[in-house]
Amino acid sequence: MIDAEANAKFERDVLRERIKLLFDQLPFALLSNLVISLGLVAILWSSGQHRDLMFWLVAVTVLAWGRWVLGLKFQTNRETDFDARRWGRRYIIFVLLSGGLLGFAGVWFFPDSYLSLGELALVLVIMSIGSIMLHAVYRQAHVGYVLLALFPFALRCFWTQTMFDMTVGLVVLLFIPINLYLAKKIGVSVVESIHLRLRNQVLIDALTQQKEIAQRAQNQAEQASRDKTRFMATASHDLRQPVQALEFFSAALSLELRAHPSRALADNIRATGRELGDLLDALLDFSQADMSIVQPAVSDFPVGELMHRLSEEFTIQSAAHGLRFRLVHSTAWVRSDPVLLERILRNLLTNAVKYTRTGKILLGCRRVAGGLRVEVHDTGVGIALDQQANIFGEFIQLENPERDRRKGLGLGLAIVDNLARALGHRLSLRSTPKRGSVFGVTVAWGEPQAQSAETEWITPPNRDIEALILLVDDDIKIRESTTKLLENWGYAVMAADSAADAIAMLQASGRLLDVLLVDHRLREERTGLDAIHDIREYCGYPVPSAIMTGDTEAANADAAKALGIPLLNKPLPAAKLRRLIANLLRT
Repeated sequence: MIDAEANAKFERDVLRERIKLLFDQLPFALLSNLVISLGLVAILWSSGQHRDLMFWLVAVTVLAWGRWVLGLKFQTNRETDFDARRWGRRYIIFVLLSGGLLGFAGVWFFPDSYLSLGELALVLVIMSIGSIMLHAVYRQAHVGYVLLALFPFALRCFWTQTMFDMTVGLVVLLFIPINLYLAKKIGVSVVESIHLRLRNQVLIDALTQQKEIAQRAQNQAEQASRDKTRFMATASHDLRQPVQALEFFSAALSLELRAHPSRALADNIRATGRELGDLLDALLDFSQADMSIVQPAVSDFPVGELMHRLSEEFTIQSAAHGLRFRLVHSTAWVRSDPVLLERILRNLLTNAVKYTRTGKILLGCRRVAGGLRVEVHDTGVGIALDQQANIFGEFIQLENPERDRRKGLGLGLAIVDNLARALGHRLSLRSTPKRGSVFGVTVAWGEPQAQSAETEWITPPNRDIEALILLVDDDIKIRESTTKLLENWGYAVMAADSAADAIAMLQASGRLLDVLLVDHRLREERTGLDAIHDIREYCGYPVPSAIMTGDTEAANADAAKALGIPLLNKPLPAAKLRRLIANLLRT
């Protein structure tokens, strides 16, 4: 049904194009008709029928004027959805009148001389040939014109019954089917060209429409990607905040319950919070990689700094699970995204801790063809050969003797695989069941550069230093938990939800500020970098500062790094915060 309607509409469009072409040629048809009519009057003037010829010429002129008016009316309607059949019928009426006048002249002014008869026959044939060029696109008009113009003249030639006249009549009569055949061939070609042009236009319109649809779909997909990116950034920030508060509250509670029997309960709460943080990190990292919004910011950097940071973090984690951690330091420079490479290695180390019951974990490097391979060794459960091909799949978990104590989602290695592919790094695996595994990621060599002292990670002192720490965070739970924890460590603390409030507190206290800790995402679209700038400007000196954020966008880390400001992602362990403060105080 739909195809039939489409075909019918297409044929109506073709007919409209044929009528347009018919009327487009009307000015030339009228002009040629008037000129040839004047020539015909001149040829027949010697017959002496002067008044009849003038009346005939006036009739031709009036008819030409009527056709001209019809053409003007059509031009005002050609861009509308006009009725092509109705306009075609109007045109045919005038064409039939024109052909009838010509046929009438051939009969009424039939000459007696052979010369004039031959000239008259020639004029009629020329007019019929011209009709082919003008009316072939609309065959009904041409057939009517030719039959009315030539057939009466041919019959009149036979009426005289003279040999010459009958011969002329026979020639004209035989010319009629030839003329109509030629007009049909030309008409078919013209109509086919109209069909082809319109079909091409339909295809062009369809392609244009598909392109517009594809463009809209692409714009919608890009907008959806941007919306999802913003959502993930917001979700990352908002979900990490309570997990961070839980870590700091539980750490402060553990300190206050040092000699209390409930200390173990506080430690269990803290351990549960860390598991929740690990699961949250895995889900957010995996969703980012799955959305293909990871955009590596590749640079050259010393891999030793990254490994040292991981060593400090996982030395504590390993010890908490009864494992030894060893770092084989490297002075090599590599080319990668330091943030994403750190995620890869952190997931590998987390996996090693999870699946190692006794023994040790080692983080080190090995020179290989094409670059430097950073390896994570463990003495864990190992991976059977038939499982190694699928180990980097999503939600894949090996049998873990400690499964009941520390569950996971099976996303760690899937995240590693996604990030490695995004960076173009090659992963490797060697494993023996019940003896352990070695995961490696091969990174290209980097060009050594001058190293800034600001990037060095200084070993914290063995005692707390009395200092004033200012915390700027718009989450009240973060302010309360961090304040409680820092006060338990012996620091003086001020907490504010904006840079303006923080400056007001400093003015009221009159104290010098030692360390500034800020969240990245603050109210009124302010950032942690904005807050650091305002507070440093008030203090008049570069207060040692750091950003703690739930946002994981690489652009944030790049902006902070450019200013030499450490940026740590929430949730971070209390011990890591303590080392951060100690290092900031050393600067």
